[in-house]
Amino acid sequence: MTDTSKYVIATPVETSVLDTEERSTDVTPPAPRPRVRWGAIVWGLVVTAITVTALTIRLDESRSFDFAHWVGGLTFVSLGLIMILVVGLFVLIVALLSVVKRAQVRRRARELELWAHQPVG
Repeated sequence: MTDTSKYVIATPVETSVLDTEERSTDVTPPAPRPRVRWGAIVWGLVVTAITVTALTIRLDESRSFDFAHWVGGLTFVSLGLIMILVVGLFVLIVALLSVVKRAQVRRRARELELWAHQPVG
């Protein structure tokens, strides 16, 4: 007969929640910081400026009369030039906002790239 007292039976080691959290190799990227929605801010300012201008003209009778006189004196050429100016202004705003958005996306991609190259542990 063999003596079994010299053999040790391996039992699973109990691990606490703390031990598993410390040994966890979490590879999910950090949550992105919220982006500033510059488009909403800029377009809100544009609409606000147009509204304030319209109310300023409309609420003062002399300004309203002067504005009506100015609009009545516009020619087709000057009206066309004003329309080109307004469309150009909107295109400029859209272009600037797209540059800002692209910069935000690139910054986020760079942050993720830097995060991916950090050692785990």
